Amino acid sequence: MPVFIICILYITVTLAVGIVISRRNKNSGDFFVAKERLNLPLCCVLLLASSFAGAFTTGAAQDSYVGGFAPYLPMVSMGMGYILFLSLVPFYRCASKEGAISIPEVFSLRFDRRCGAASMVINCITYCVLFSVQPVAFARTVAPMLNLDPKPVAWGAAVIMMVMALCGLTGVAWMNIVHCLVMVGGLSLVSIVSICRAGGINNIVATVPQSMWNVLAPNTSTAIMRFVALTFCYFPQSECATIAMSAKNVKTAKKALLIIGNLDKLI
Repeated sequence: MPVFIICILYITVTLAVGIVISRRNKNSGDFFVAKERLNLPLCCVLLLASSFAGAFTTGAAQDSYVGGFAPYLPMVSMGMGYILFLSLVPFYRCASKEGAISIPEVFSLRFDRRCGAASMVINCITYCVLFSVQPVAFARTVAPMLNLDPKPVAWGAAVIMMVMALCGLTGVAWMNIVHCLVMVGGLSLVSIVSICRAGGINNIVATVPQSMWNVLAPNTSTAIMRFVALTFCYFPQSECATIAMSAKNVKTAKKALLIIGNLDKLI
């Protein structure tokens, strides 16, 4: 029962923050990209929350318990993708000044409407796949904690996600502050307690099979190819473009990408 109450309070507080902040949205630009309104902390939590969602709710964390540190590689790739995007920040900023509020619109300005339409289709398919995974991943984690059937929990998570999306980007950014505080604070606390109960770092290193410490598993060539491929996949992702158009200025956007790009390598 206490776990259920904590979950309800967490969801309620998060939604309340998003709904209150969403009232500041005055037009479609504010809703979708919060044009030039996000400061450095808000830009950072948006990118950090995206990193957590992409790497930990879709299986990378679970895989690490089985195979070791190799699933850590996507986080490094994501960080490198953020850093590579730094050179494109001024371009997306200029596109935003011309009225673009999405990657397809940027493609339309840079090339033509057909490229913009193609980009729209690719983005829609990608995010439909991504968001369809999130409620299921949430249910698999939360349902056992609450002794509930995963199916209604997944549907409930889907509804909550839709409500969050309707809060606009500024609302999402402020909700992500709550998420990051809980995730970073909670995971740090759990890590410290777990390490202590396991007998300390030295005991863990001595007990865990050495193969689990190998970041380059299953072999070096495969790991390098995976790293390069994932880096170029993360390089053009929409979160980077959103930050470029939403940050208060170019300097703020570049700082956020640089900070989280390097932080992803350490998580």
